[in-house]
Amino acid sequence: MEDSMIKDWTNTKTETDEYLERLEEELNEKLNGITDCPLTAMEIIQHALMLTQYQRRDASVYEVNYDDFTKYVIDEVMEEPTVEQVNQYLEASCYYDDMFYENTPDSLNEILMGSEPWTICDLVHFGDWNPSAPYFSFDGYGNLKAWEENEIISMYSSGTKRYLFETSQYDGDVENVDYCSDVIIEYCNRMLRDGF
Repeated sequence: MEDSMIKDWTNTKTETDEYLERLEEELNEKLNGITDCPLTAMEIIQHALMLTQYQRRDASVYEVNYDDFTKYVIDEVMEEPTVEQVNQYLEASCYYDDMFYENTPDSLNEILMGSEPWTICDLVHFGDWNPSAPYFSFDGYGNLKAWEENEIISMYSSGTKRYLFETSQYDGDVENVDYCSDVIIEYCNRMLRDGF
């Protein structure tokens, strides 16, 4: 489908509203007999509308599939992971050397137990450690490196969220959206076919 064939919805807000209302009415009828659907028809339409932004534009194919849906959920629906979830992802990926630890005296004592004082001095001197930072890890040379939570999350957010989604470690909104994935994808592709 060429871009020139796509209907210009920007100038016809009323027409767009009418189109979405028709889809919602149709979907309400479809969902009427289904008692376990966790989303309303309008929520499904809204997710389908957002999912249109993830369409593949290769050759003449204007559609989304489950991979596009997964990317949409990871980017738009899932909340940012916690540092504990980042560590789960790193451990599952066998990146043990990249894991993060709480920057507390107890944690440092436990991890550095048995180290010679001179060795600990080297880890601090040649590293980038700050006693007021909430987390620390070890750099490529084994020296201490301090981290803020937002630094950790921004560095590992995408990989961690994908890991959590693929291993079904999510709840709430993500669980509801994933449960309705087939109907969301169906209505997204219908919108694309209708030139939305």
